[in-house]
Amino acid sequence: MDAADRLSTSAFAVQLQTRHTVLPEGVGSYSETFVGGMFRRGEVGAALRLPVVGVFRDGEALFGVGNAVAMLDWKFLEQERLGSAVGAQLELPTASDEDFGDAHWLVLPYLRTSIDRGSFDANLHLGGAQTIGDGSGGHEGHHHSHSHAHEQEGFVINDHAPTEFLGRLELGRSAQGVRVPMRGAVLLDMVAPLGSESVIGSLGLAMDVMAGDNVLRLMGMGSPMESQRSAYRVGFSITHATEWFPSWL
Repeated sequence: MDAADRLSTSAFAVQLQTRHTVLPEGVGSYSETFVGGMFRRGEVGAALRLPVVGVFRDGEALFGVGNAVAMLDWKFLEQERLGSAVGAQLELPTASDEDFGDAHWLVLPYLRTSIDRGSFDANLHLGGAQTIGDGSGGHEGHHHSHSHAHEQEGFVINDHAPTEFLGRLELGRSAQGVRVPMRGAVLLDMVAPLGSESVIGSLGLAMDVMAGDNVLRLMGMGSPMESQRSAYRVGFSITHATEWFPSWL
């Protein structure tokens, strides 16, 4: 496909994703359900995800709207077995209450690369996260949480430092010659907050089941390290896409 053909090619994806995160030391748990979509024209793609958040702690359950996430992606390299792109993810302070989302902006520029070797594939995401502003009115110098009460008692949703470096490696293998196409993957996540000597890591497994343009993904992750932000996380997503899209959709 030449440059003119790529520019005239468009694709889209819609996704429903839900995940449940259990925090360490029995502090509590929370769930996030996202409805998202992405459209790509040529090498440029844009996406938007809107979440509903459930907070479960002290025998109570609270539900509300979380922070929306917008993304822009530019695929600057596309070969038969190799692809690379750069982009940025922007978290918007749209939460209906401080229990469900930080009141500041968060920008995450990234680089992603994928290699396809027949039934084997590898996907690497590298990036950083930077907080813009501080709508909490008193969160400087430490990780952000969604309320002062939650912060003091250790309940933090999607905890993050003001500045940190992120990485994810996904190694997958697709089943060949089966009636229902399937793919299994090993996931490794690493987070390195700026100014901290600790590195936060998580290991996980994922399975994709494909049926035409639809993909069902099951995922589970846990942290074997002493420094951790969650005990474990499980989730699933259903995606309808006219072509393969990055797993962050």
